[in-house]
Amino acid sequence: MGVAALIGYSATIGVGAVINSPTSKMGMTVAVFGSGGQGFDVIQGAQMAEVSPTSTCNP
Repeated sequence: MGVAALIGYSATIGVGAVINSPTSKMGMTVAVFGSGGQGFDVIQGAQMAEVSPTSTCNP
């Protein structure tokens, strides 16, 4: 159950950060810093919003 909650939290935060942002526009490019659980979901949200992430950095 803990794993399901972690995945659910990560997806809602990561995807919601892109989709609910008023500055996210189709064709816009973004940079994602950190490609863990939330960073991966930000990339998924960017693809859903047709925002194309150009750079991912995992420090």
